[in-house]
Amino acid sequence: MSEKFNLEELRKKQQEIKKEVERFKEERKGLLPELFSLPGEEIEKEKEYPEEYLLAYKLRKLLTETPIKEIYPDIEANEEFKNSTIEKEMKNETLWKNALQEQINYINTGQELGNTWSAWDAFLGYTSLKLSGFWSEIKRKFSLECQQVEKGMKNKTLWKNMLQDQINDINTGQKLGNTGSAWRAFRGYTSLKLSGLWPEVREKFFLECEKSEYQEIEQKYQQIEDGMKNKTLWKNALQEQINDINKGQKLGNTWSAWHAFLGYISLRLSGFWSEIKEKFSLECQQIENGMKNETLWKNMLQAQINDINKGQKLGNTESAWRALRDYTFLSFFLTDLEKIADQKMKELEHQKALHPEEKNIPPRPEARSF
Repeated sequence: MSEKFNLEELRKKQQEIKKEVERFKEERKGLLPELFSLPGEEIEKEKEYPEEYLLAYKLRKLLTETPIKEIYPDIEANEEFKNSTIEKEMKNETLWKNALQEQINYINTGQELGNTWSAWDAFLGYTSLKLSGFWSEIKRKFSLECQQVEKGMKNKTLWKNMLQDQINDINTGQKLGNTGSAWRAFRGYTSLKLSGLWPEVREKFFLECEKSEYQEIEQKYQQIEDGMKNKTLWKNALQEQINDINKGQKLGNTWSAWHAFLGYISLRLSGFWSEIKEKFSLECQQIENGMKNETLWKNMLQAQINDINKGQKLGNTESAWRALRDYTFLSFFLTDLEKIADQKMKELEHQKALHPEEKNIPPRPEARSF
């Protein structure tokens, strides 16, 4: 836990300051003016924190400190797993091996012309592996598999399939009512942005492809950029997000809960979120309120824990791949919350500096002549 976001430590420090002030005043009772105020005494009420700050603290603690058995008491697993944390269990080497194998499977099938779905899963998985926080360790342990993954991700047909799949979702998602396609368009677009692959692959295509082929790929990419700005696409995606939130708030509906988190993170990190909030403020407010639901969080974490547990068994490649995907997107969410919280904390401190609270200073005694 970073000191910056250790809420309990901050509150503890405030209480210590308050006790010291009270002790000092008690020792000097009768010697100080009745309304005298000491430094630190203005902290009469608990310090206010931005909502993002509290959410970030909650999520970080759930991922890094809280025992799995407290999050998911009914999980069927060994005691070591139950007493561990999500972050610790994500470092399991069998889980990594399984996830890599599933990623290689997606890359291989995604290189078949027309197999657009697998191509997109390949990009989603690669983004998750590379940005999980474990990639350097995974590469040291499984160097051959990682080389195979990185080489495969630069395949031209894979890229053509992926771009076409994204275009398909955008085009379909622009028709009112096609909420699922619009939601997937945001998930895919955000993954593409986060992967960081486009500049490198673009240069590779420029050097290796015929001019007409390179122009085709450039046109597809531009088509995606333009298509993602469509307001009907935004409206549909928001409706699908609301559907997933509502379903995911029912106890045990872990699949919808995870989709709700995956969609929410994709929307927030798409680069369009501020514009979407301006255009569809009511829907966005409904989404942000719904994402605070405790049952939704419980279902989401149970889905994550189930995939981690299953993914640690050799051969359960799909569960391991999902575990890494979901953990990485939660990490994206956490980083985004902390960034916003940091900005808001600075704004709060700035406002306090501009408008300091007035202290109760006793009036100066009148001069008397004796």
